[in-house]
Amino acid sequence: GIDITKGMTTAMVTPKGQVSLKEEEAEAVKRSLGIPKADASDVGTKGLSGMQLLSLIRGSLERLAAEVGRSMTFYGESTGGTGIAELILVGGGAHLNGLTEWLSDRLRIRVTAPDPMGSIPQASRALIQGAAAAMRLSLVPSLGAAMADGSGINLLPLELRLAAIRRVKRAALTGIVTAVVLGTILV
Repeated sequence: GIDITKGMTTAMVTPKGQVSLKEEEAEAVKRSLGIPKADASDVGTKGLSGMQLLSLIRGSLERLAAEVGRSMTFYGESTGGTGIAELILVGGGAHLNGLTEWLSDRLRIRVTAPDPMGSIPQASRALIQGAAAAMRLSLVPSLGAAMADGSGINLLPLELRLAAIRRVKRAALTGIVTAVVLGTILV
């Protein structure tokens, strides 16, 4: 997302002269327009056309597609040729309008951005408004963890997990020894 915004700030020559967007303007355009269609004439940004804006951000988009493609190839080779049939976008960048279609065209697979609020009851969904609703794709990992039963999820680093296990074992052993000693004294 940052690369796309920075790409939009590059100076471009238009019929009105040299035009460049400030970073705030570029961010606003990115959030409202997303990936512009090449045939869009004036996209409301100082006379820049969709084709011109697209040319400014194409490098960032191509690098993203290339990196995702390399990751998919690596995964396929690591799993004995098992290919990836669908890519699901989550996170803040997944909000970029047109990104799912653009990546789908480049990668030749189905690309989707799920609606994580779809399975949440309407009453609970009403609590998530404004900025939180706009960040719905950023919340996917958290919502998934919250809705899971929690089995197999432990995000602590291995060292901390092992230290916690040792503390629990030590506390259990101390408790057993204390119970035996107290039981003996009481008997």
